[in-house]
Amino acid sequence: KENTLLYDIDKKKCGLLDSTGKWILRPVYDTILNIGDNTGYICGQKGQYVVYNIEQHKIVSQTYEYLYPIRLVNTAAAYRPNNFLPPFYDFNEIFFIAKKQGLLGIINKLEKVVVPFQYEYGGFDPLRTSLAFVKNNRVSIFNQVFFPKPLSQNELAKKLMKEGMEAIRVFDNPLNPPSIFMFNKNGDVVVPPQYKIVSESQESQNNTRVTVIENKQGKRRLVFSKTGQSLDFPFSEELMWVDSESPLILLGNEEHKSILSAANLTTGKLLIHIKEGGLSVGDAHKGTFFAKTYTSVAVKKNSESSDKTMEFCTLDDKDWLMYDATGTQISKDTFRFPFTFYAGMGLGMVGEKFGLWQSDGTIKIPPQYESGFRDENQGTYAFFQNIGLQNWLVLFDKNGKQLI
Repeated sequence: KENTLLYDIDKKKCGLLDSTGKWILRPVYDTILNIGDNTGYICGQKGQYVVYNIEQHKIVSQTYEYLYPIRLVNTAAAYRPNNFLPPFYDFNEIFFIAKKQGLLGIINKLEKVVVPFQYEYGGFDPLRTSLAFVKNNRVSIFNQVFFPKPLSQNELAKKLMKEGMEAIRVFDNPLNPPSIFMFNKNGDVVVPPQYKIVSESQESQNNTRVTVIENKQGKRRLVFSKTGQSLDFPFSEELMWVDSESPLILLGNEEHKSILSAANLTTGKLLIHIKEGGLSVGDAHKGTFFAKTYTSVAVKKNSESSDKTMEFCTLDDKDWLMYDATGTQISKDTFRFPFTFYAGMGLGMVGEKFGLWQSDGTIKIPPQYESGFRDENQGTYAFFQNIGLQNWLVLFDKNGKQLI
């Protein structure tokens, strides 16, 4: 026999019906949540939470300011990404995250205190294998296998060094998306729970998560999860590319996978914005990047309608310009494609010829070769040039010095 949860859209209240259509709980609650073992429900109304027991047909707990059910978890089996419900396994004992007199703790079904009510706020880690509780801006991590004992400082440091510091969603916050807090490898809170997540990305070099957060006043910050580094983020577009070692960031629209702007995170300056086209990073460390160029073409209208000319903006996918981290064009060349710099050197193509450029825009090897490639193992550059009926090989080292 299953019970049915009903939601009154007009009154925004929850109620519970049994299989015969009888009310178990009338629709007067803001939230009703199954505790996970089919014996009862958490009922919340105006910030007051109680446990209702199905078998006893009555409320069986004190009133708390917050209640949320959790089970003991086998951490080896607890990886459930993008799932914000507690993981349920074959462990019988139910616990509750509870708030009393403004402080968080953990109790069991008999309301015995397992973790004392002394924490100001808390949340699940991203893999939901641990609970992070905060007191005086210091984090205590409780593994869900054994709640009473928080991880030691050494264990905490190992966990954070291995997994990085992620955004922890606060348990009992009404914001949607929820507010988050973040802490560093020493267990100190570096981002307090007054922000919500705007967007998340992966750092280009080490695959570490980078989070854009925003407070109620609309102020945004960028947080690197591995180090806890937090920087102002005065941009309205979504973050598309970032590297903690680079002054450059790329912005755009995640839904359409389009990169439309380049900005300097150090100065907070928007460097370039394009309506469509593309941006590509050349040298992350120096902030060198490429942008597609537009060509304005004048076309005469039909003489029947007008003798004036009209302007069309056309985009050539093969034309890219090179810019530095200040947004200054640093090369007069127009490139067939964007390219990556290695140790400050990059293989580019202008027109139909290949050459070598440095990441400051200067030409190292003029574009005069019919083809060219880089040996990733050796770091050398090989070019081929047609002279008469023969194809000659020219080899340069990683610094642009000719070898043969």
